[in-house]
Amino acid sequence: MKRYRINYKRVVTNIIVLAIIFMVFNAFTNITFGSRNIETKTIRVERNQTLWSIASDICDSSNEELNVQNVIIKIKKINNLTDSTIYYGQELNVPIYM
Repeated sequence: MKRYRINYKRVVTNIIVLAIIFMVFNAFTNITFGSRNIETKTIRVERNQTLWSIASDICDSSNEELNVQNVIIKIKKINNLTDSTIYYGQELNVPIYM
């Protein structure tokens, strides 16, 4: 029975080459699968407004069937919000649905 010896230099070299190829591919591609660019507009938060009321207004003015909760998630993601706290006078980017 033949014994095979593992050439560790070759294994390490292959891993490094694959890692470099992966990094170069990621650096030069700007592909986002399953998402599309969303147009936004900037609004200023008025007194007693909440994310729910803003999202509800967006859903009411849209022709699409939208879910208020999903619009809130989009607003939080666009504005890098970690919770639902917003302040009077704050500027928010909100999605535009046509």
